[in-house]
Amino acid sequence: MSKTTLPTPLVERNERDYDELSVRIEAALKKLETDHRLKLTQETFRRLAGCSRGTLYNRGAIAKFEALKAARRTAKTELASANASKTAGSAAGQVEASETEVERLERMLADSREEVGRWRDECKELRTKLEQAMNLLKTVSDTSPKSGTTPSNAPAAPQKRGQVVTLAGEPLPK
Repeated sequence: MSKTTLPTPLVERNERDYDELSVRIEAALKKLETDHRLKLTQETFRRLAGCSRGTLYNRGAIAKFEALKAARRTAKTELASANASKTAGSAAGQVEASETEVERLERMLADSREEVGRWRDECKELRTKLEQAMNLLKTVSDTSPKSGTTPSNAPAAPQKRGQVVTLAGEPLPK
């Protein structure tokens, strides 16, 4: 169907939707430009605009996005080079600071290794307990009567005080 054969309300709605999406795309670009905490990815752009990446490509918004990404990358590089030139004079301080940083990182690594060892030991212990419980369960299931009653659904037998019973509820022979 061509645009002229569509009913007027549909044409108006399509135009309204197109304009609304254009506003959302521009707002998403503006937000990405001003909020440097947001990652400059197509997925973030798509999510902020509330449309698919294909729509962004068809509208030419990806080209604007890539230009924004290049501008942010350039600004970041310029800032890093400016900071590097400021701190070049204090190279001795940087070496000393980096040594303390290395020591801190080595301490953190040692702590992490110790924690991993504790978790490994706890895991081994729990595996042993699980294996023992499974063996006990197997032993109990092998010794229970095959009549369809299990210890959980066996009828409760009347007991005398101090009398020991089996898992099936029967008193032990004397």
